[in-house]
Amino acid sequence: MLVLFFIFSSCTPKVTNPQPDFISPVKQNEQEVPRDSVKKTEYYKPDFIRYTDHIYSPLIKTLLIHKKGFELTMPVIELGTDEAVFVSFDDLETVKKNYRYTVVQCDALWQPTKLQPMEYLDGFTEGYINDYKFSFNTLQPYIHYSFSFPGENSKVTKSGNYLIKIYLPDNEDKPVATCRFMVYENLVSVAGKVKQATLIEDRPYKQEVDFTINKQGYAISDYYSNLKVILMQNGRLDNQISSLRPKMVTGDVLDYDYDDINVFYGGNEFRNFDIKSFNYNSERVRKMKHDSAIYHIYLYDDIKRSFKVYISEDDINGRRLIKNEERTDSDIEADYAKVHFTLPYGNPLLDGSLYILGALTNWQFLPEAKMNYDFSKKAYTCTLLLKQGYYNYQYVYVKNSSSSGDETLVEGNHSVTNNEYFIFVYYRQQGEYYDRLVGFTQLFSNK
Repeated sequence: MLVLFFIFSSCTPKVTNPQPDFISPVKQNEQEVPRDSVKKTEYYKPDFIRYTDHIYSPLIKTLLIHKKGFELTMPVIELGTDEAVFVSFDDLETVKKNYRYTVVQCDALWQPTKLQPMEYLDGFTEGYINDYKFSFNTLQPYIHYSFSFPGENSKVTKSGNYLIKIYLPDNEDKPVATCRFMVYENLVSVAGKVKQATLIEDRPYKQEVDFTINKQGYAISDYYSNLKVILMQNGRLDNQISSLRPKMVTGDVLDYDYDDINVFYGGNEFRNFDIKSFNYNSERVRKMKHDSAIYHIYLYDDIKRSFKVYISEDDINGRRLIKNEERTDSDIEADYAKVHFTLPYGNPLLDGSLYILGALTNWQFLPEAKMNYDFSKKAYTCTLLLKQGYYNYQYVYVKNSSSSGDETLVEGNHSVTNNEYFIFVYYRQQGEYYDRLVGFTQLFSNK
């Protein structure tokens, strides 16, 4: 069950750079090298552009993107409406910078398309990030930057996937951060449900996502090559399903009622901790201290839950909420803390690694979120620099040389776990060079 939080609006005026929102006409879009054509070692270089939410500079923290006005939502907006995405981040260097951004169109699998910016944007493609505010009364100083897109001087003209690149002047090829958003059209309707897996051996552990697509008269000439459906569990990227084809087509209705290929491990309810206040220890906080430079938060030791009985707990499905409950403007009055995680474990794992996963790591297996084994404590430990708020997280095991994670080892799997599922329907029309996002829906398990 999604826990709703109410956020007080900011009362602090914004400092505005007097430069215009957009500064240059449409430029020729550089052609990025597809990821699968680059050696694996190239991908791990700090400046290699990743077509996902990613921070490239150690000075940038708390990168957030969501539908404007709805902080705990997926950044998905409808084409042709006033909806926008809202992007914000903090720079720990307190010298104001003239950050800029641009927008790159991507296909259904998040590779850049061949279209030029003038073909998917109306207006300018390079904009200043004008809104910035200096942190107030925090041990960790920072500047908070934010912007909305689309704006008055630029709008998206085509549905699909988009990547925002944030960079310093004359450094577009070396962004400090990138983040995704999606623009959809209501050309087809998607309806479905989440249930326990059909196969007997999977029923205790997995959840099945059955759904139909009603094309409502929308012309789809190729159901198997040009139609792509993506299933996503919560915000995870590593376990999404992208190879589904309709099981049956009856008139306008495409049926995706499978027993095996549309299933996910149920996982467990997310762990959580609350650091919205530094004046008291919340339920999961064992100890708190600070020096002249930073706060330190020591969480209670976590436990391995793989063989524990399922317990229903409220969570926000891996999200994070930035909040200082004792101040009026959490954007600039929420402080930073080093949060210390500990997971007792008898022996180190030899064929893989444990990672902290959730929105706090942008749903990625980041090097700084990798757990390190402490032989003296017989435990895995990790420390993350995080802004005040409420956080969900889980421990995920990643085998060596694998790109997908397994929550079974530490968290366990239950078919009754509360999860969110997102269904994205893309279609590439004959003669077009991009994938339209023609349908989108959100489903909940146990609802």
